[in-house]
Amino acid sequence: RLVLADLSIGVFLWISISSITPIGLLISGYVSNNKYSFLGGLRAAAQSISYEIPLTLCVLSISLLSNSSSTVDI
Repeated sequence: RLVLADLSIGVFLWISISSITPIGLLISGYVSNNKYSFLGGLRAAAQSISYEIPLTLCVLSISLLSNSSSTVDI
């Protein structure tokens, strides 16, 4: 079994890293210096944020059912 590191907070680390994505979408839309790409970046960031909430609830419910926040134990 391939494990880089057995973190006890692996699920929370995964959630926090995946929530950085909308920042990159906003920056890429802003840097292009075009109003339509900026609006597209805002739309993509809003979709990413609205997708993260149900995904986080699902992952945390599985974590609660398994009584562990480690990705190896789940």
